[in-house]
Amino acid sequence: MGHLLDCDELLHPFRKDGWSPFNLFVQAFDVYGKYDRRYRLTPSTEYGSSIDKAVLAVEVPAGIVDGTLCVFWLNGILNNTWYRNPVQLVVSALHTFGTLVFWGDEVFPGYMSWFKGKGFKWTNTDGPKSIHWWWAFIGLNAVWVVVPLLYCRSALDAMKPALQAAIKN
Repeated sequence: MGHLLDCDELLHPFRKDGWSPFNLFVQAFDVYGKYDRRYRLTPSTEYGSSIDKAVLAVEVPAGIVDGTLCVFWLNGILNNTWYRNPVQLVVSALHTFGTLVFWGDEVFPGYMSWFKGKGFKWTNTDGPKSIHWWWAFIGLNAVWVVVPLLYCRSALDAMKPALQAAIKN
């Protein structure tokens, strides 16, 4: 359900003076942006966003697709429907993939710089030398890999008997 909230935030360029200082989602977004500058571009892009295009490319579709799937997943949980576990597997895999793309957008440009002999350069974070990189970029985002992978396993375990029975037929 968080992706529905993310989508609302990301479809509107983040402007501190345009949001209430008492909105905890905006404040969390603002603080996170101090350590992952892709969320606080200054100046704004030519298309008027203060969020990096790679982040938008991952998060906006995730907000729409994952958000919609999360509604189906919630209905599946509440009503114990047949599609609960397949949707759980898809949503969880998408979350994991999105986070890997998100990390890759920061790591691979640095790697390519290193590969070309220019040294490893962090483009939007301070890299591993900063404690903020570890808690914000790695720690907070690792939740979007570890928890979904646990849900993937749970969905596969729940579907395993039916899938094995289908193989025998």
